[in-house]
Amino acid sequence: MRKRYKKIVGWITGTAAALSLVPNSFTIAASDSFGGSGQPSLKMWYDSPATDWESQASPLGNGFLGAMIFGGIESDQILINEHSLWSGGPGADKNYDGGHSGRTDKENVRNLEKVQSMLQDAMTDFTENKSAYIEPETGNVIANDYEMNDEIKALIDTLKGDKSKFGSYEQLSNIMITDEDPSKSKPIRIESNSANKNSENMEFQQGPEKAFDGDLDTKWFSVGGLPWGTGQEMPAWVTVEYQEPLKISGYNIVSGNDASERDPQDWVVYGSVDGKHFEEIDRQELVFRDVKK
Repeated sequence: MRKRYKKIVGWITGTAAALSLVPNSFTIAASDSFGGSGQPSLKMWYDSPATDWESQASPLGNGFLGAMIFGGIESDQILINEHSLWSGGPGADKNYDGGHSGRTDKENVRNLEKVQSMLQDAMTDFTENKSAYIEPETGNVIANDYEMNDEIKALIDTLKGDKSKFGSYEQLSNIMITDEDPSKSKPIRIESNSANKNSENMEFQQGPEKAFDGDLDTKWFSVGGLPWGTGQEMPAWVTVEYQEPLKISGYNIVSGNDASERDPQDWVVYGSVDGKHFEEIDRQELVFRDVKK
């Protein structure tokens, strides 16, 4: 008979528990090796997929075709744009003149040459005095931000002209990649002593299955510990069973979209290969006491 992997999460808290189990962090790690360029080799490790293309997704491109990689395990999203797909310009206004200013060609050439020279001097100074390096004692990458001075900004502004109708790149498409068999990593049975798991109102069904649906907009809400939830046994527990054994190297918990006093404070994670004998895997205390995620 095929063994089934189970794990129990016991939420030991003095208040209600409102949470969702989804990854929520990332790490940027620098290796000790150097590439042929003399710069440190960098790797980025993400514990959760991106939810915003501009601030979280990872960019790839060659100047003509661009992509933003969201990442994911059971599914992935790749946003694509192409250099000719552009809003604004003469396509939006036949009288568009490129946003040219009223300055003469000689003035523009003079300002351009001055900007080029100043930028070159600034970058040379930055390279010589503020280049990134690895701190020997800690192995951390030490980097500085490049700051452009006001004089350079003012000269660049003289070359810009009016850009109100300039436009921007537009999204060409989304490529959605989905695991053909996501069932292997989804629970086949969830049991709990939690109340509020079978509400007649579908909108307010906040049972323990919501903690494992990978959706930040849903949550498991246990009323145990609340003045009006005295009928809820404490601690609240949930048992999750999978079809096949899973190798789990870590887990992440995000508090639900609720009042901070309802966040889980303490919990214990157990694991079992037969559903009868359990071993403690992890124990956490006062996790959401001072921070709301």
